[in-house]
Amino acid sequence: MRKNSNNDFDIARFAAEATKNQEMEQAVREQIQETALVNALEDLRVRKGLRQKDIAERMGVSISTVSRIEDSRDADLSYGDLAGYVNALGMNMTLFLEEPSLPAAEQIKHCVFLISDLLKKLTSLAKECQNDPAIFDGIARFQGEVLYNFMLEHAKSAIDSPIRISCPQQSAKCNKQKQSKTLASAHTNL
Repeated sequence: MRKNSNNDFDIARFAAEATKNQEMEQAVREQIQETALVNALEDLRVRKGLRQKDIAERMGVSISTVSRIEDSRDADLSYGDLAGYVNALGMNMTLFLEEPSLPAAEQIKHCVFLISDLLKKLTSLAKECQNDPAIFDGIARFQGEVLYNFMLEHAKSAIDSPIRISCPQQSAKCNKQKQSKTLASAHTNL
């Protein structure tokens, strides 16, 4: 059964108008909401040109198992089924857990570590492109732009936000020398 994803065409409204039943609209909206992840997996499979049979072979399961996964609600998916399906798509999956009851400082630390891990991954990917100077230079420029834009965006943080990014006060000459060294080292360390 091919599910419709929530896109420009409002299938829930269509169902309500077609059946003359407003409760149908709510039921369809709930169905779409409860199957968002499953629909995304199926859409990825189709976009990659894979059949249920291909996924089943890669997962080492029957086609009916793949069909059951695609016909289930998100809450009914097991982690094993989800991980197996994603792996069969040739993709990686990242599970992100957060604990909102932690103190704000701990949550901020967690976000910083997550950003750090992602930047390490970006650097690793950039190192793989060292033999292609055009790609390597493009990645280096992109990293610099991201850092620069991040700093610009948060430069007002001392005024607007409880999170502050600050630098020790130094002479203009010292700052210029340090900035030149940092940019040169960031470019060569990729």
